[in-house]
Amino acid sequence: MLFAAIDFVQYRWEKGRYRNDRLQERGWRSALAENFSGTAEPAPVEALLFHPRHSLVSWLIMYISNNAASHVGLYVGDGDVYHSTTAGVLRQPLSHFLDGQALIKVRSLPVAMTEEEQARARTVMTGLSGTRYNWRSTIRQGLGHLVGREKPSYLMSFGRDTSHVNWRLYIDVVITFGIAGLTLFPPYAVGAAALGYVLVLGVNLPRSARLVREAQYPMPSVGWILGNLYAAFLMLSQERGDTDQAEQSIEPAPAEGLRGLLVLLADSHWALSAREHLPGDAPVAHRLAACLLLAAGKLDGQARASAEACALGMLRDGPAPPPPALDELIRTVDRVDGVQFATVLELLQPARTERLALLAEVYADIAHCLANTPNLAEPYARRAREGGALLRDTVQDGEPDSPSTSR
Repeated sequence: MLFAAIDFVQYRWEKGRYRNDRLQERGWRSALAENFSGTAEPAPVEALLFHPRHSLVSWLIMYISNNAASHVGLYVGDGDVYHSTTAGVLRQPLSHFLDGQALIKVRSLPVAMTEEEQARARTVMTGLSGTRYNWRSTIRQGLGHLVGREKPSYLMSFGRDTSHVNWRLYIDVVITFGIAGLTLFPPYAVGAAALGYVLVLGVNLPRSARLVREAQYPMPSVGWILGNLYAAFLMLSQERGDTDQAEQSIEPAPAEGLRGLLVLLADSHWALSAREHLPGDAPVAHRLAACLLLAAGKLDGQARASAEACALGMLRDGPAPPPPALDELIRTVDRVDGVQFATVLELLQPARTERLALLAEVYADIAHCLANTPNLAEPYARRAREGGALLRDTVQDGEPDSPSTSR
């Protein structure tokens, strides 16, 4: 409404927060070849944030999100960029974006990636080419901005150039309520809806402020990249099945893409488990999530190595009791980083009983690795026994063996 019109005029004429000098002070560069070549070329694998000029859709995204970026891509080296468009995930040369009008910001990784990690990320992105656009996630993110709710994946991908409190948007929504009350709907109904909207903002804005503070914490490289790979869930849904058979396929790209994605997912949970500000048992839950993803993906050697690393973490950190149940583990992981761990785990292993069995095996492996430290090993051994008993009860009771994980 009112502030949207003012903001659009500023965008169209490059005034206010859209002024070139203001954007350049925050690290944006003009989309010219000389600004992205030679020593100024982005490093693989870094994210590129885009600020197009004279695009109504781009302005709308920036206005709703209160950010200077409307789009993100992943530079994979050799002059190529992967980005998700309404036509799907595309691989295009960096020169395609250097139109001399837009602005581009390089989102540097806080930790340098190894060549192996770079190759793994390129393999995953190659497997994502042509994947459908994730409209559901985009719409949910837009609605989240309207009610003041941030999403961790958005913060990991885009960061924050401006405040998470988009008061212009919120006032425009309230103005819209007022116009609706005067013209279309009973004023008392609209007033109640407006009051509910204000209350929702009051609940969401403090939470968003906390997430923004957490997003400023340096993210480890592989975990940070995961924020740019949400389309990977679609790839998993298309290629789920027997991973061992996929590995023997004469077409190596899908299998390698799937393996690379699973390792990226596991690495991201290890990275998140190392972040000191995570509350309560969240670091332990993320370590277990890494083990469970690898086990569900039938990467036995890596799953065992992951359990050993988890045990080393327990030795370093001291007593850290595991979550008592699979559902609690999943809720803890999803609550902290929003990576949709439950969705990925179900796609890898649709049978709930099999998921319970895998978790019991992970607990048993960790307890075995901690055998020389009984006070640390016992909680995991007990969880393994409880998991085995629960699994037997589930089978005896004839519980449906289908995806039923609580989200």
